[in-house]
Amino acid sequence: MKFIFCFYLLVSQLAFSYTAGDINLNGSEYQRYVRPQLININQDFVTLVIQLNPELKESKSIFNYFKNLNEITEQLKDKCSHEQNDICISKIKQAIQIVGSISRLSLNSPTLTNKENFTADNLIESFQDFYKYKSKLNDLNLTLENYLFFEQAKIHKLKNINDISTLIYEVENNFYVYINSSSDNRFKDEFLSFWNDVYRPLNYIISTELSKEAFVRRINDLNLRINILNVTLTKRHHNISKQAITILGTIHNRWNNVLKVTLR
Repeated sequence: MKFIFCFYLLVSQLAFSYTAGDINLNGSEYQRYVRPQLININQDFVTLVIQLNPELKESKSIFNYFKNLNEITEQLKDKCSHEQNDICISKIKQAIQIVGSISRLSLNSPTLTNKENFTADNLIESFQDFYKYKSKLNDLNLTLENYLFFEQAKIHKLKNINDISTLIYEVENNFYVYINSSSDNRFKDEFLSFWNDVYRPLNYIISTELSKEAFVRRINDLNLRINILNVTLTKRHHNISKQAITILGTIHNRWNNVLKVTLR
């Protein structure tokens, strides 16, 4: 039934997909109106996940730490050169501090034994994913410490910056796999799809210099997934809190405002 529902929505959405002729968005409008809404949509999604899974509330700030870590990684690619060694070392130390903050918030997995819509198998999966995430986080910390040593010794290994960026991506992905495996069973599939199709792409879109063009290229994919999230959680008789419904409505309204600015 879920497949039929999603297929119907997909076909309906494709029938009304936007083309280049429908877009009327300049760089100033994107920076002033669209980009802030995209940032807020991502923040609202995190709030929604935690609202429906209050046991995970201690992990909420980790999402922002990863966002800061990704921004520093982009700066490292620019600053880690022979001429900017001091700046590079400063940025690496910032990254190590952030990883330390994430580690302190990840000392123990939350208690999920009394969680509704959660089975014994789910509990085992959550524990396994938590320790996979912790292991990757430790790898990242060690990699950054090694990189700091090389920079302080002026042994430049710029190619390792891409390795760090890849490892941060993997750690963040492992973090969310753990968050999702610890979530309410009713929403896991949709939350994972939203993470892959909206949250992660928006983080890239927001950070890249060509963000407006990247946003326009993905507008139909974003529109489809945001609408599916809203329909799945509100139109399928799920008993969710009023606060969660309000957050969903906020996400939907923000997206409609984005479309108003973007479309002719």
